[in-house]
Amino acid sequence: LRLARTIRLLLKFKELWMLVRGLMNSASTVLYTALLLFAMIYIFSCVGIELITMNEKAVGPDADERFQLLVAENFQDLWSTMLTLSAFISFDNIILVYKPLVELDWMLCPY
Repeated sequence: LRLARTIRLLLKFKELWMLVRGLMNSASTVLYTALLLFAMIYIFSCVGIELITMNEKAVGPDADERFQLLVAENFQDLWSTMLTLSAFISFDNIILVYKPLVELDWMLCPY
């Protein structure tokens, strides 16, 4: 009964109803975009784990302490790598992560 009253009230506010209807019509597009973004982050995280954690600066005789610290903080597992890439997408202080990595190994620049 309350839901029916709410719907009748929404019909009286034409602009509000247009906004709600537009949001409902675009929900599937937003969902598919979020799924595609999640898939891309997942794929690039898997690639990043292979490129960065197996880098010669992270393991081996030429291991660099700064590089190892960055890897331990930001690329230790799949979920932390995905979180780091999410910060990259939202431009959330990503320069603190990628600038030192690229300075230490310029081959990581395309990643």
